[in-house]
Formats: sequence, structure tokens, C-alpha cells
Amino acid sequence: MLQIGICDDQKQARLELRWKLDRILEKREIQNQIYHFPSGEAILSWIKKHPGELDLVFLDIEMSKINGMKTAHRLRETDSSEVTLQNKTVLPISRSCQSFAMTALTRALLE
Repeated sequence: MLQIGICDDQKQARLELRWKLDRILEKREIQNQIYHFPSGEAILSWIKKHPGELDLVFLDIEMSKINGMKTAHRLRETDSSEVTLQNKTVLPISRSCQSFAMTALTRALLE
């Protein structure tokens, strides 16, 4: 099962990305669990309690307090999740596309 985290301070943005991911994953018959986080602090706190559970994390770049860049840096220090940063138009900016799932999701989101 693919476990995904969506971290964005705007609820509507989280819901829109979830809808897109649901469509992509359902089409490819990929079982998944998607978690929502309203802030960088929330996902970092959750990761401390659940290390290694997320396979893929989508982070909004512009968030209050800890922005997406700082959150990504801290996640990479403490967790093995694939981290993808996104701007408001949901264009992923990945540090790498090593996994097949990440590559497929990135391409599908850009279509």
C-alpha cells in the first residue's frame, strides 16, 4: 500500500490534490492511504510518532511558521519518505524521481 502525506495550510488545496491523486491511483489500481496535514509542524510531529510510514509527501512551499522548504529539509534528515514540493498550481518539484510510483504520479499530475 502506498502511503501519502499532503501538507498544505490551505484546506482546499489539500482536497484538490487528494482528488487528483485518488483519480490517478484508482486508475492504476494502487491501494493507498492519504494523510492530510495543515502545517509543517503537524507533519513533523506525526513523523516522529510514525517514522518511515509515509512513502511520498507533497509539501506546499509557502506556509506560515515552517515553510515547505524547511519542512522538507527536516523530513529528509529524519525520514526516508520521498518529498515533493509544490507551488500553488500543483506542479511538483522533486529532488529526485527514483521510485516508479513517484515518476508515475509526477507525470500524471503534470498531464
